[in-house]
Amino acid sequence: MKKYKGAGILLLRHNGTGFEALLGRRAIKPEIGKWSIPGGRMESKDISFRSCAEREFLEETGININAIEHKNCSFMRIYLPYFRWQTYFVLTKGEFPKMRICHEFSEVRWIPLEEVSKQLCSFALELEINKFKKYISSHELAVVDYLNLTFEDQNLLKAYKLKRQIKGDLTPARLQRELNIGFKEAERIIRRLEDEQM
Repeated sequence: MKKYKGAGILLLRHNGTGFEALLGRRAIKPEIGKWSIPGGRMESKDISFRSCAEREFLEETGININAIEHKNCSFMRIYLPYFRWQTYFVLTKGEFPKMRICHEFSEVRWIPLEEVSKQLCSFALELEINKFKKYISSHELAVVDYLNLTFEDQNLLKAYKLKRQIKGDLTPARLQRELNIGFKEAERIIRRLEDEQM
């Protein structure tokens, strides 16, 4: 059996209240009707997984990822006996160009991360989203600096990082003490953690 090799780009931006991802609803098999990132099979002209991801992103959205404001964050691999895949996490901000949707997607749109799990997703999408959430918790300063996040958004990232470090539930009182913030603000941040499933 011939080994499948492919790659894609999970493009994300911050909308002022949380992160959202650029996703497409598949119009062809496999996984028709499910949401996924732009990406696909590596071709002979691709010199690397990254070049494959950039080519597929351009073909499926009409956008050259290197021509827009962006920050390369990290990547994840899925390596199975006959399947190799790499997803690149890329942040963007500012104006976003008009997209040109290819035949592989019936629609392409920005979906808030807290809504992704409520959608019909491709087999790898939730893995990719969860990997990105782990990335932002461990690279908080770089993300904040790039996106110029509000003070509350910065505290949200700190709260997510704290939640992953402690055992048990993160309470408003604990968060108030750790971040030196008001109790009501701590409650609001914890509600956002729950709403965004962080």
